[in-house]
Amino acid sequence: MIKQLVDGGLHHTADICLVTEHRAMPVPTLTDLPIRYLEIALSVDRDDFPSCNYLNFASYLRLFAITGLADTYEKILYLDSDIYMARPGLERMFEIDLPLNKGVAAVRDLPQQWNLTERLHEAIELDLPSSPYFNSGVLLVLTREWREQRVFERCLAQIKKYPQALIHTDQSALNLALDGDWAELSWIWNMYCNPGSAWVVKRIPAVLVHFAGGTKPWMEGRNHFPKHIVAWYADFLMTHYQETLAPAPPRPPRNTARKRKWKPKIIRYTRNARLNYDIFMKLRPYRARLRGDMGVLGPRK
Repeated sequence: MIKQLVDGGLHHTADICLVTEHRAMPVPTLTDLPIRYLEIALSVDRDDFPSCNYLNFASYLRLFAITGLADTYEKILYLDSDIYMARPGLERMFEIDLPLNKGVAAVRDLPQQWNLTERLHEAIELDLPSSPYFNSGVLLVLTREWREQRVFERCLAQIKKYPQALIHTDQSALNLALDGDWAELSWIWNMYCNPGSAWVVKRIPAVLVHFAGGTKPWMEGRNHFPKHIVAWYADFLMTHYQETLAPAPPRPPRNTARKRKWKPKIIRYTRNARLNYDIFMKLRPYRARLRGDMGVLGPRK
């Protein structure tokens, strides 16, 4: 992600910060990148921060990082490390005008793109009504509002009060703390992508593609993502991390594989085409709400 930001020239208009708990030096071919390393020294008890599935304590670092940088910057754009910049134009996010008193802007999480009133796990667990819910992989933050509204402190309070509801760790805490009081961005700024939804990325002009979940395009054998994205990560790893890569397992002869798998593939592709069309139609009401890439909605309050 950082390599893409630098190659796109974003370091000429903004500081690029790499946030870590323990500073890890990059490989020699990446040491000259014009970025700022932000090492966060925390004196907190990790047991007080619930983890689950593939999310661990590191996912909470964004809360501490934003708070630590809030006195230095007026706007902060936070990006998860599993994000791919599919098209240029990321710098336009800093030009988005947020509604009054909205300190956090984000993209609605995938289940609520299908159904805007979907009650997600946190609401069900705590017996709360449905509330607009965002994915925290991309956050545009106005730091003055972040401080004045004490977002960090409110998140810590939710973590302490409702640890059983934090299925998405910091994302759960942020949504419980803000309770719908955030600004909604177009989905082109955080396009969800997994092997089953890769077709959307090919048809929607997304700027940022997010590989949320446990499956990533750089993983061995994960070849159902868009080919150009898989190729970019393969080239990056071969260029900068070749010595640490494990050798790829041998593949079966091409003709043999074709003879064995052509029929299941046809059935799968036909089934996926119908499923993809149904999903695309379900997303129409969500897509119609935000007109234009720079459009913003204030979900509540």
